[in-house]
Amino acid sequence: MVIINNNETDIHGYVGYHKGINRIVVAWRGTIDARNWIEDFGFKKIPYIRCRSCEVHAGFFASWESVANQTDKAVNGLLTKYPSAQIAVTGQSLGGALSTFAAIELQLKFNKVAELYNYGSPRVGNEHTAAFINLKLPTRFRVVHNRDIVPHVPFEAMGFTHVSYEVLYDEEMKSYKVCNESGEDPSCSNRFDPDYSFPDHDIYWIAMDDSVC
Repeated sequence: MVIINNNETDIHGYVGYHKGINRIVVAWRGTIDARNWIEDFGFKKIPYIRCRSCEVHAGFFASWESVANQTDKAVNGLLTKYPSAQIAVTGQSLGGALSTFAAIELQLKFNKVAELYNYGSPRVGNEHTAAFINLKLPTRFRVVHNRDIVPHVPFEAMGFTHVSYEVLYDEEMKSYKVCNESGEDPSCSNRFDPDYSFPDHDIYWIAMDDSVC
């Protein structure tokens, strides 16, 4: 396992190999205090050079860039060791935003990203960016717990759009609905507007095992 971190941006994650499913796993840590990073990052957009008319959240993308080289090096090293492996990317909260950027950038570089699963992720770019990511990543799911507020920032009214597909879990995280391909299904978590919750952001059940090395 390779630890990925940047102390200046407080970004932490790891890259490891999962023997059971032959996957190189790229995972990003969630934030300690979602309220703080929502206040600190702001909602500025910058051009995303990978696609026409694409824009991304400046703060989230800068966080990714602060660890991009480390991540590329770690993934390349494991692909050299396990050439038949595919890549799986995941993350929660701010780590969910990082996972989205990591997945698309690794796909463009290695063309081996099999799936993206993130949890409580904010929006990371505009509608053109979302469409580009949807096109390039065939398997991608955003898990949202009930009324979690974080998936609803930055706001749609500011030109941000989610990638699909949202998977909305109920309050007990026992049942779920896979939402439509728009990324902004009005029958899913958007229907709670404006009655969102910070406490729901702190509860995501994610099964882990010890077969990542």
